[in-house]
Formats: sequence, structure tokens, C-alpha cells
Amino acid sequence: MNVAVERLCGLQQHTARIRNICILAHVDHGKTTLSDHLIASNGLIHPKLVGEMRYLDSRDDEQARGITMKSSSISLLYVPGAAYRPEGPRSCSEEEKAAEGYLINLIDSPGHVDFCSEVSTAARLSDGALVLVDAVEGVCIQTHAVLRQAWEEKVQLCLVVNKIDRLILELQLQPHEAYDRIKGIITQVNMIVSAFESESFMSEADAVLAHENIKANADAGTQPGEVDLEDKEDHFQPQLGNVAFASAHDGWAFRISQLAKQYADKLGCNAFGLEQALWGDYAFQAKTKRIIKIKPDQTHKHKPLFVQLALEPLWKLYEVCNLGTDVAAVLSKAVKSLGLTQITDRVLMHPDARTVLRSVLKAWLPLSEAVLSMAVEHLPDPASAAPGRLARLLPPQQLHLKGVQLPKDLQQALDSAEHGVGSCNTSPEAPCVVYVSKMVAVPAAALPRQEGRPPPQDPSQEVFLAFGRVFSGVLKDGQSVHVLSVAYNPAQPHLQRQIHQVDGLYLMMGRGLDRLQQVPAGNVIAIGGLGTAILKSATITSSPACRPLAPMLFQAAPIVRVAVEAALPSELPRLVEGLRLLNRADPFLEVTLQDKGEYVLGAAGEVHLETVIKDLKERFARIQLQVSPPLVAFRESVFLQSESPEAIVKPPKVIEATTANGVCTMRIKAVALPGPVATALDENADLIRMTLTATNSSPNEERTESSSTALSESTADTSGDTEVVGTDQQICSITRGSGAVQDAKSKLEIAADSVPQPADDESSSAQLPANDESSSAAAEASQAAAENSSSSQDQCHSMAEAVSDAEGMPGSQGGQGTDHRGFNILQGK
Repeated sequence: MNVAVERLCGLQQHTARIRNICILAHVDHGKTTLSDHLIASNGLIHPKLVGEMRYLDSRDDEQARGITMKSSSISLLYVPGAAYRPEGPRSCSEEEKAAEGYLINLIDSPGHVDFCSEVSTAARLSDGALVLVDAVEGVCIQTHAVLRQAWEEKVQLCLVVNKIDRLILELQLQPHEAYDRIKGIITQVNMIVSAFESESFMSEADAVLAHENIKANADAGTQPGEVDLEDKEDHFQPQLGNVAFASAHDGWAFRISQLAKQYADKLGCNAFGLEQALWGDYAFQAKTKRIIKIKPDQTHKHKPLFVQLALEPLWKLYEVCNLGTDVAAVLSKAVKSLGLTQITDRVLMHPDARTVLRSVLKAWLPLSEAVLSMAVEHLPDPASAAPGRLARLLPPQQLHLKGVQLPKDLQQALDSAEHGVGSCNTSPEAPCVVYVSKMVAVPAAALPRQEGRPPPQDPSQEVFLAFGRVFSGVLKDGQSVHVLSVAYNPAQPHLQRQIHQVDGLYLMMGRGLDRLQQVPAGNVIAIGGLGTAILKSATITSSPACRPLAPMLFQAAPIVRVAVEAALPSELPRLVEGLRLLNRADPFLEVTLQDKGEYVLGAAGEVHLETVIKDLKERFARIQLQVSPPLVAFRESVFLQSESPEAIVKPPKVIEATTANGVCTMRIKAVALPGPVATALDENADLIRMTLTATNSSPNEERTESSSTALSESTADTSGDTEVVGTDQQICSITRGSGAVQDAKSKLEIAADSVPQPADDESSSAQLPANDESSSAAAEASQAAAENSSSSQDQCHSMAEAVSDAEGMPGSQGGQGTDHRGFNILQGK
């Protein structure tokens, strides 16, 4: 079914027949393969290339790695029931497409944790999401993460249990075992969603205790403290139709309702009643033609209907993959019983059994029909989803305006814009509000040629398009718009606002772009002419009397940082320009300029870092780079109150840090080492340095074994490795040793034991008094270690006893939670 762009543009005017959906899953759970099947239903991919072409992975490194790195959008047409026809969707007439067709704006998102920011950009522009779960791997960590991101954006969800063929061919489970496994996956996903609902209940309960909300509840006629804690049904229930079972690799999928319609006539049952009984502990009695409830003590006597009518037929068809099976005989019977007239004898005679099986399964249970019908029935259209998402997109005005009273006309304009967003107003007179979730860099040659304009001078030059969605009004090509930053305040319209002109509207079709003249509310769009106005995300409006939409939430923060510099100093300007473009193209990347003049890139992980470095070299800067090893920020300034500079007495400061997803909070307090310990370290710095040099030299197997033996013997009385913090703020790890250096160690122990013992931590800040004996002992120990370091490196591993024996050192047996390194770790949650 090849679809003209004009037909898609016509459907953009019918909000009720638009579905903005994204596909979310853990990495390698089948998102892009599923997308290929949906795209193939529109005739954009040859059926033989489905799953191999990876149509929405347009980058070379995406194809090479086999993972999605950037979210991509495509618009599809879906006509209900067309996939079941013998000719397929190609048989649909233009009149039928216009009268019954649905516009599906599909966004494929990455599953790799390094590209979780792309999931946020996809969820912000969508009203619904298809969550895929691998039937073998089950719910993974990124599955939980994408569920939370969708929940935060108030996106409705449908579940697809994918790769069921792996249960048959790889795990070789029996149908009833596969049923238990699938049921466990659905239960686990429901528990995650239930946990999110519980969190919202708790936050609502806390909000009710606030004075403002108590007053608001009183005005609304509700009692303070009322929270609806009534148990809710599970979100995902196959009998309701919001769960699909699929094998994207083989191109088939089904829902309970589809099977109920197919079996209702054969069994002589009511289709609706059969649909309700196809999931759960229900069985079918062939004699009485009745559906009965399976009692707990009769599970061994009856098979659940889902096993009998859904799984067992699939298991029987997959038997053709076994060696020695007569493929044509087995599948020809299935073709006749199912009435699949489109499967000819020529198809059944194909030498590859898996290929023949796929053809039969695609004709019996077409994947596009199951998934897209579920999206149309259970995911909302833009107008239906808008009221539920308004609170997330536009928080209360009092919080944003900070109590500032606006003039009456400005207040009315603000209310009009917010009403347009909350109702998805498609009227041309309504205020136009667009949210841009990210900037997409495309080569200038990829833009559609426009009559009267010369071709680009450099076809490989990167042009930025704003990837966004119209939430209210109509956006037109050539329109003058206001670009609002997150910090924009309508009460101060001269700040945080720019005026630019739209230079091109594009319908994103995966790897291609089609130019449009105007786009009404409820549609996803790419906008040209705003490359210099938007850094990463922004709100675009037709009037300054509008609040910016709330920023997106990311589930992680940049953790890997590297310094980059040009290989040739003369190419520094090109590096600076390339970093500016790279920073705009990646929604998650952080580019900072250090005090020393270094440019530092902050990425989410190793794969993300490799991707941005590659883009910087090949697309944006186009120069050779020198990249440093990963950097770890280390900042420290610790002192005792009695040693505070300028006699400033400050209480110990507790540092609190919360992870990006808000799940974990850590509190840490750092205190200084006792003065005698620091002094002992300073006076024996040369000896420690030589010890470290000997320890870090390339050891052979014998040395490693002897080190392990010495370590195990020496740890009988102590707790193992000791971290020593010197006054130069560098942390060294010194392990215990034995052998020729024991004499030096004993002398240092004598020197350490001679230190006066203070009464508490405050007195421990006193400086170690000069001691001629300890100094000479340290010197003798240094000389002894130097003489033996070249010949006895096997024995010279560590000398931590010289400074870490805690029997007499103040602070080593300090208060609760304080260890020998001087760091006090408080309780974290």
C-alpha cells in the first residue's frame, strides 16, 4: 500500500484519527524489527528485507552496531482489516483510505542506556507507547526505565510480548510452560506500573497536608486528606486487548480478540464471552461446548484456553523446523483449515522450512494488523490525551509566575493558550504552541529541493531541523514565531525570547523528508529556519503571551568526561565551531570550557562518547582530534575547625546528592586526618613513593603468588588495604608487605608509637613534635628500602603498617561511621 503524502496531509486535519505513538523497550528486544513490519505494511520496504533493512536506523554506526542510537519518526497509514485481505493493504482504494484510514505517527526510540535521552524526546511528543518485552529475557533494567519515562510524561501504554518463537526453538518449552512464563512477565510489568501509581498516591497524600492544597480542597467541597486508595485493576490485561503476543522476527502477532473472532464460529461460542475466557483459568468442554472455570485442584485435568487455542497451534506449526518433517504436508493442512487462500503451492514448496513457516504465519496472524489495531483502540488521539497531559506540560501558573499579578488582557491571553494546549485546538485562530524536543542535523542535500532556490553550495553541510509537535493552533511555513526558553516569564516578555521566521515544514519519513505548507495541532513535524535560535529544546508560540512548556526529564546524567583538542593548533576555530554544532545536535551531551582552556565533553557512557567523538570528527568539526583518557572530577578541601583558615569556625558540612531518577539519595561528610598521621605521611613521602614504585612494577607470576600469600598472612590482625590521604590531596592505595623491608617497617612503627596520644579528635589536630629519633629512623628506613628495592622487589610490596596501625593513632577508632581514612559516611537512602 503505497501512500501519497497528500493523503497523509489530509488525515492530519482529522484529530480523532491520529495516533502519536513511540516504541519503547530494552536494547535488542525487537523495536526496530517491529517498526520494519509496520513500515512494510505501507509498501516502503520489500517483505524480504523486513528485519534486515532496519529502515529507521539511518546512521552507518547504527547499522554496524545493530542498535538504535537516535529516535526517528515516520508517518504511516492504517486501514483496519486491510492486512487480512488476500491482496493485502494494496487492495484499499483511495476513497477507503480517506474514509476509514488512520494516521500513525510512529517514533522508534533507542533501548541502550547510553541513549536514554532520546527516549525522553520521543515520549514528550507521543500520546501513547508500545512497550516491548522479550519473552526470554523478561523485564530488564531499561524496561523499567522506559516505563518510568512514559509514566512521567503521562503517556498511555500497550504491551507487546515479543520473541515468543525463542520459547519454542531456543528454550524448547512446552505450551503450558510458555504460558506460565508469559503470565509472569505480564504480572511483573503490572507490578512496576502499580508501583508508579503508589508513588503518585503518596505524593498526593503529602500534597494534601500542605496549606494551599487543604484550602483548595475545602473550596472544591472535598475533605482534606481524602486520597483514593481503592485497589485498581491491573493495567495490562490480555482479555481487554491492550496486550499483544508477537514474534517480530517471523512477522506474526495476535491479540485475544483476534483469536476469539476466529474460533467463535468453530466452537459455537459467543465471541465476547470467548474473548474474556481466553486468558485466565478457563477451559473448554468439547462435549457440552461450555467454558468452565478451572478449580485449583483440577489444574492437571484441564488446559487453559490460551494454551489450547493459541499456543498449541503455534507449537505444532513450528514443528516444521525440526529435521525430517514434511513441511508441505504439515503446512498445507494448516493453510486449508485456516482458509489462507493467498498461500499457494509454490510458496509451500520453498526449500527453506522457516521461510515457508513465516509466509503462513504472516498470512494467518499479520503483525501490523494486531499492533496497529491495538494502538487505534487503546491509545488515545491527541484531543483525548491533551487534558490528562496538561498538568505535566504546563504546571500551575502560580509556581511559574511566582505570585506576580498579570494585567487582565495578558492573563486572558495566557488562559487562551493553555486552553488550546489542553484541548488540542486545531483552529487557525487558536494560539499556536509547538514544543521542540531536540534538534536534528541532516545534510543539506537531504532537504527537498524547492523551486526557485539554488542547490546548496556544500551538499554535506549540516542543516538543523527542530523536531517537535504542534500542541495548539496551526503552524504555517514562513510564519513569524516567538522562541521561548525554559526560563521565559510572560510578565517580562523582553527576556529569554527570540523572534524568528519558519523556513520550511517537513513531514519526517524515516530517512526522507517531505515538505508541507501547514501543520495543525496534534501532529509531529520538523521545522527549518530555527537552527540558530534553539540550542537543544524550546517552546515556539505565535504570541509572547504564553508560558513555555515544562522541560523534559532525563533518567540519567553525564558520567563520562573527556578533554578534546585539535591535533593542529591552527584548527582550534574549527574545533570550537564543531563543538557548538555538536552541542546543539545531541540533547544529552554537555560541552564545558575549563579554567585551563580545555574543552570537556560529558556523555552518558562509552558508546555515547564514541558516537559524539565520531560525529565531531566526521560531521561537525572535520578535523583530527586528540582525546584524553576519561576524566574524573576530584575536588577536596577538608580541614579541622581548629585549623580553619582565618579562624573561621564552620560546622562539618554534609554533602547530599540525588541520582537523576530520584531513587537514591546519598549524604557524605568528610573530616580531616589526625595531625600526627598527616605529619608521618609527609615526613616519609620518599619512602612511600619508592614503595609504590616497586609495587607498580611489572610483576611475574611468582611475585603475584608471594604477594597474595604475604597479604593473606598480614591481614590476620587487620582489615586489608588501607587508603592513605596526604596533604597534597592525592589518594594512594598501599597494601601490606613483608620481607627485607620489615626492619624499616619496625623502625617506622617505633616512630609512630612515640607520637603523643591526644584525648579526642579536636586535640588530634596538634602537629607531631620534631623527634630526632623518628627522623633518623625514617632516614635509615628510606636508605634500607632503596638498597633492597632493586634486588628484593618480590618482598617490597607495601609498608602501610608504618602509618596505618591504629592502636595508638587518634581518630582511627573514632566515632560511629568513621573509618581509618577519615571519611564519615552517613546513612544513604
